[in-house]
Amino acid sequence: MYEDTVRRLGMACTLMLAAGAARVEAEAVKPQLPAPPGFGVQLTREGLAWTSPDGMSLYTHFSDVPFTGEVRCEHGCPDAFAPVMAPPDAKPVGDWKAYDREGGKKQWAYKGWPLWRFVDDAKPGDSFGHGDYAEWHLLFYEVPPPKVQAPPGVALQLSRSGAYVLSDARGHTLYVGAGKQKCDASCLRDFPILAAPVLAHNLGVWSVKTGGNGISQWLYKGVAVHTSSFDQAAGDRHGEEKGRDWKAIEVHSSP
Repeated sequence: MYEDTVRRLGMACTLMLAAGAARVEAEAVKPQLPAPPGFGVQLTREGLAWTSPDGMSLYTHFSDVPFTGEVRCEHGCPDAFAPVMAPPDAKPVGDWKAYDREGGKKQWAYKGWPLWRFVDDAKPGDSFGHGDYAEWHLLFYEVPPPKVQAPPGVALQLSRSGAYVLSDARGHTLYVGAGKQKCDASCLRDFPILAAPVLAHNLGVWSVKTGGNGISQWLYKGVAVHTSSFDQAAGDRHGEEKGRDWKAIEVHSSP
């Protein structure tokens, strides 16, 4: 658990540096996307999430009506989840807009979804409201994707850490070995190769290697590429947890 936490925090720091806005861990990070003054991004246990000006996680409710600002919340409003209020003169910024509420007040919404805070979140990075009543969800921050050159079937996938990784056609994370050991038959059961088509050709940092069995495999920057049988869903990175010599192929935007 400790190693996983350190790893995820390291990824977050890399994203901060790429944005040109490194901060102290507990502080909000200026996002790469337009946002009202003070709103930022914080790493939570579920991934990167939008935060209020005081660094607290933001939430949406599944029954609210997007693009209208209409609130239909029944469980937790407004006792456990408080609306994120906007100043009277709030102007739209990117995907952010303030909607009128009773008494002349305004509430912030993102892509039309009214925004809320959870009263039991005590400090930046807390996300205890996520999944509450199976109705509340963090407002995740989707990092602007970098531009990549990749073979057909290889794409970018936003991982659960908040970093972009390369993935196969299923959305499963791609890995390279961090050690020098050869991946034997037992290893290949857990980390199958990323096979290349018969007519595949080199493409930028990607190259093709054909083994003695006639099966071609993709190489990334000269290193063999694998998937992981431990990953079950798009964005999973369990291969790093199960095999310490394996690293997901992260891709970052240029500063």
